[in-house]
Order: sequence, then C-alpha cells, then structure tokens
Amino acid sequence: METLEGLATILFFLYFLPTLIAISRWYGIGRVFALNLFLGWTLVGWVVALTLALTPKAKTTVQIVQNTSQPAVITEDRRPCPSCAERILAQAKVCHFCKEPTGFAQ
Repeated sequence: METLEGLATILFFLYFLPTLIAISRWYGIGRVFALNLFLGWTLVGWVVALTLALTPKAKTTVQIVQNTSQPAVITEDRRPCPSCAERILAQAKVCHFCKEPTGFAQ
C-alpha cells in the first residue's frame, strides 16, 4: 500500500514537472499550468508544456541615446499672458489661448 502511494506521488510530481519548473522560474506559470493540466496526459502536450517552462525569458533592451553634439538652447522669450497667464511669445500681440490682446510693447 505504501509503495502504491509513493508511486502515485512520484507520478503526480512527474506529471506536473513543467508547472513546477515554471513556478520556480516565475515565467509563464498560467499558460504552462493550463497546458499541463488539460493536455499533459498526452506525451506531446507534456513535452510542449516542458518546452514552454524551459524557454528563456525574452530580454527587453532599452538603449538611451543622448545627443550631446548640440546643447538644448531656448531661443524664444516667453511671458505669461496678462489675461489667462499661459506662457506665450514675448512678441505676441494676441494670446493664442484666450485671443485677448497682450499689450506687450515692441
């Protein structure tokens, strides 16, 4: 009786080996478990689940490029609009936000 229980336990862990590997790697747990649960009884389903569990994580590479050849220079002089306080060009005669005359002397 003990050998039957031990064999059942070993077969259970062997059956869910792909899911256990996915859990230990924290990758694709849901899809490996679903495939293992529903199609693991077929050899093909079990091998596909094992392959998914052993597939390496996709590495996302972010490359930051900084252009230092030309420093950022703001050439426009901006002032707040007297009516709506939005930043507009200092030479503007009319605010393009509120359409009110600015009254800035040129």
